[in-house]
Amino acid sequence: MMSTTSCAGFATITPGTRRVYNVRQFDHLPITEGRTYSEHGEDGVIASVFSTIGTTNRFFVEIGCGDGTECNTRRLAEIAEWDGFKLDCAHSDAERRVYQETVTPGEVRRLLHTYGCPQAPDLLSIDIDSNDWHVLHAILQHYQPVLIVAEYNANLGFLVDATVPLYHAKWDGSRYFGASYAAFNRLGNLFNYRTVYVEASGTNMFMLRRDCCPQEVLDAERCFWLPGPMHGADPLHRPWHRSSEYLWD
Repeated sequence: MMSTTSCAGFATITPGTRRVYNVRQFDHLPITEGRTYSEHGEDGVIASVFSTIGTTNRFFVEIGCGDGTECNTRRLAEIAEWDGFKLDCAHSDAERRVYQETVTPGEVRRLLHTYGCPQAPDLLSIDIDSNDWHVLHAILQHYQPVLIVAEYNANLGFLVDATVPLYHAKWDGSRYFGASYAAFNRLGNLFNYRTVYVEASGTNMFMLRRDCCPQEVLDAERCFWLPGPMHGADPLHRPWHRSSEYLWD
């Protein structure tokens, strides 16, 4: 049985100028961006979604959270009183439930088990500036989170299906990182997820498990907000890989 949660009490987010592609407001999944501890409007989006669909176990997992001061799950832990944990390659803070771990596609299943992740946590957030797509792919083969928040690479636009190679090195500050909207969307579709929102800053996309989506959302047009390029060109001119190289249909 799902319970509902309130989404009030956020700092208001006013989107800046952006190019818009195929925007559709989902009448049956009203979303308001806002921030308490998140970098952009993630706090408000997450609360909006769960205030509509309800929660099951109120458990979160965040991979890539810095020191836990500004992240996507601090509000859930400290204000909404959710259970869960955060993993980061450079920080540890037990009080904020941040544990220092290097998360790779080959290790992520073991780490989630070690820290007590349920089979279907209500929220999974991932932002590691490198193998995000590959780590999510590894997770979805064994876990079924309700809502996924994934940082995507907006520099690649809406249609290009691209990801960095498996076990790519740490981000160097250029636009060569992570994966495109289309690559994440394809991965989500394969594992029965629906992209329901893309944040106005062009940073994160939100994918909801289809069995948790209102039918009106499943029937609606897709929503995508496309900002301009945000990072410098890759000085090494490294190649991108198509997600199809790592997927089966």
